[in-house]
Amino acid sequence: MGTSADGTSADGTGPHGPTDEDHGSSPDAAGAPAHPADRPRPGARAGRDRPGSRMLPHFEALHAAGDEPWSFSARAVERLRHERIAALVAALGPRRVLDLGCSLGQLTARLAVLPAEVYAMDLSPTAVRRARDRLRGDAASAPLGPARLPGFLSGSATQLPFGPGTFDVVVASDGLYSWELDAAERAAALAQVHGALAPGGHAILTEHMRPARFAGFVDEVRASPLRVARVTYLYDRPCYQFESWLRAVNDWRGAQALRRSMPLARALCAVGRLIGPAASRHICVVATRA
Repeated sequence: MGTSADGTSADGTGPHGPTDEDHGSSPDAAGAPAHPADRPRPGARAGRDRPGSRMLPHFEALHAAGDEPWSFSARAVERLRHERIAALVAALGPRRVLDLGCSLGQLTARLAVLPAEVYAMDLSPTAVRRARDRLRGDAASAPLGPARLPGFLSGSATQLPFGPGTFDVVVASDGLYSWELDAAERAAALAQVHGALAPGGHAILTEHMRPARFAGFVDEVRASPLRVARVTYLYDRPCYQFESWLRAVNDWRGAQALRRSMPLARALCAVGRLIGPAASRHICVVATRA
């Protein structure tokens, strides 16, 4: 999500809306159900005194405002990011998936069509409620169907209420830094993700940051109980740069159409791929539980 309590991004690039190559991203940490044999009630809330929940008032206010934070649905670069993450998850063939830090369920909706049991968690109970309502509405008019609706709960990524080995895949899309966790909380969250994974399970961890910080992020994952399997990039910096240029002509009727254009976003990312990791604002670390 790339944002802090004062509205700046995780790498200091600007406020929540896209600024100069800043995407603003999904909200703070999440908690979740225990092992399926002993699940807490959906909608259970984490107390404000729990570790990692100090950002709760900020993200509650953000999701209670009524708008879609960071306008993911209206921006092709974010839809393309979610598409790529969902494809990574699908390729792993999981039976049970956790979307950690789900915001309004934009990525969750893509995961829900997979042949897997999906759970979605966010620190903000309001985000969880809105995501649940959103996907219920989608299910009423799409092939998703009520039986495929994800389970939704709220809580903190630093204290996941799951039994060991519950998930085959845990996704933290724009999480550890973007949730404004401090170093100790990030370490705790990585340990919690490791514990929630089944042996051989995978964590997919993405972050929006400047390329100079990529190595530090990978080092933090390597210092955790997880084993880094591979590191990839989304090559999306040209998309964010283009969005920043569009702000200068925001009143132009074509600006919104350009922001929504998936072919344009794919073309800009293809240019970024030719340049290399320096043309990426997103890093993706795939890690495993040994």
